Amino acid sequence: MWLLSKDSASFSSSDYKVAKVLNQGKTGEVTVAVNKKGKTVVLKKIDSNVVAEELVNNEVECCKKLKHSNIVRVNRVFKEAANTFLEMEYLQGVDLYYLMEQREFQPIPETECKKIFKQLVKAVIYMHQKCYVHRDLKLENIFICEKTKKVKILDFGMATKVPQDEDCSTWCGSIGYVCPEIIMRVPYSGYKADVWSLGTILYALLFAELPFLFSERVEAVLNGDPHPPIVFPANLKSVSEEATDLVLKMLQTDPQSRISMKDVANHPWLKSLKSSKRLQMAKEPKIQIGKRAVSSS
Repeated sequence: MWLLSKDSASFSSSDYKVAKVLNQGKTGEVTVAVNKKGKTVVLKKIDSNVVAEELVNNEVECCKKLKHSNIVRVNRVFKEAANTFLEMEYLQGVDLYYLMEQREFQPIPETECKKIFKQLVKAVIYMHQKCYVHRDLKLENIFICEKTKKVKILDFGMATKVPQDEDCSTWCGSIGYVCPEIIMRVPYSGYKADVWSLGTILYALLFAELPFLFSERVEAVLNGDPHPPIVFPANLKSVSEEATDLVLKMLQTDPQSRISMKDVANHPWLKSLKSSKRLQMAKEPKIQIGKRAVSSS
């Protein structure tokens, strides 16, 4: 049994009263629940019969080792039959995909993008310093708290610990956010894969769409053609040259030419962060999806 606190051994799934199901699928479910101490938490159940043991162990290991203000906090982990349970902090807010949906898929003002992105960069740099890579960074796995506007990275189901000079061979991630190396099914740097995914997130926040069509990327790879070039929307006047420069450097198809996380943090665009009004989130979500909708795959 894995323990994150001394009392974890005394917890079981029967100690939680489920208030709401957030997500349910073949691999398990995520719920809002009240534990036996009367505290509202998020409970994630992973079915070990479906999810590879290595991935379950990797996620648990990340929960034990990664402690950062911009990473979701896990209070305890316990195993019950074929299921592994993670009790996580309960956060009030929305994920970034839902935030874009609330905004009817209109670009987020650049200054607000900086505030969000700077927090993400801090968290990923921290992870990389600990030799962990996420490998599934996407809008849906980034949470923004309603009151504090603090950003939290969620879901470490694809994360792993790997030396910085070693490549990964597990082809994983979400189709709109994976780097070209994963599509090509060649060994890849998990660190450079995270950079690509973050670049995709930044593009999506700035332009309210993904930078590439996945089908075009796959077709190019299968035909042995170069990866499709990045094309910025026509409304570039609303986005600074510094912002587009950072996106371009993060979305370099050659991983050797792709910018490092250290250089991302030191890029002039992030260094020029100035104070402005807080990002407003709609109290009641508008769920009309526009033609330029960001893929939720």
